[in-house]
Amino acid sequence: MLRFFACKRGITIIELMIGAALLGTVLGIGYMYYGYVNGTFNRGETRWEIQQEVRRASGYVIDELRYAYEVQLNPAVPDGDIGDYDNYIFFKDGFYIHKYKDENKNVRQKNIIDGSEYAISFSRVERDPDSGEAGYLDNVLAVAVESRSTGYRIDSKVMMLNMPNTSITGEAEEAGSLKFSTASPEEIEEEPPPPPSGCFIATAAYGSELSPAVVLLQEFRDRYLLNNAIGKSFVRFYYKVSPAAAARISSSEPLKLLVRVLLVPVVLAVYLVMRCGPAAPLLAVLLLPAAAAGAVKFKNRVARNKHSRGGQI
Repeated sequence: MLRFFACKRGITIIELMIGAALLGTVLGIGYMYYGYVNGTFNRGETRWEIQQEVRRASGYVIDELRYAYEVQLNPAVPDGDIGDYDNYIFFKDGFYIHKYKDENKNVRQKNIIDGSEYAISFSRVERDPDSGEAGYLDNVLAVAVESRSTGYRIDSKVMMLNMPNTSITGEAEEAGSLKFSTASPEEIEEEPPPPPSGCFIATAAYGSELSPAVVLLQEFRDRYLLNNAIGKSFVRFYYKVSPAAAARISSSEPLKLLVRVLLVPVVLAVYLVMRCGPAAPLLAVLLLPAAAAGAVKFKNRVARNKHSRGGQI
């Protein structure tokens, strides 16, 4: 063995070529295996991303439809302003779009999914033949989201919980767009008319709609009360009963003074809400006992100091 290592003969050309060929073969196989594994991983990751995108779009549409009051298949695509409670899902400019109005009545538009890569369709759901009734279910809609490149598809059914006595409208049994409402017809009819610029009672008490307190109360009404069902009911009730009270207040100076005094905590609470958030009045109420206890403690300390000085004299 020592003779082998002590051999002075060099490597021949043939041996060098065979070694290079073997090394190239090993490297080639390794590169091919790496390419196969990497390609498989990339394809798997792409499929996973596509499936996630399909699931996301399907979940979004179902969540938006679940509490709809009215659904219409294949409506005319809106080209301008829309109703306060109307929602549209349609294909335009390469995207499936959700167009709606937010709580401040501003038109919003959200891209749900890329329409060049995916397709969304809506269809009615047939009744169970065993039930003995033909036709389609009134408040159940089938939603399909499909990847155009891979064919991966999710078929879902959503029951509109606020449509027990109404049915899906539209001539098409299957559609690529729809319109739905987020308020019942009764709520839309009961929507209070645009309120006066000021507040009846506060205007009568302060004598002007331009009074800072009146402007603050008006801003609170528009920003908070008119954006929820309870607030709207309160505003509707207030504008029914307040004109008579405002007329009585405006004719009496003592009543004006009394109402202004009574409105002080209301205006202060509204100011805190408008400037610091809805939790500010609650925090102020929680801090009142601590402030009262501090005031009593300070008063007692002052009394003790006076008593001690009097004893020294």
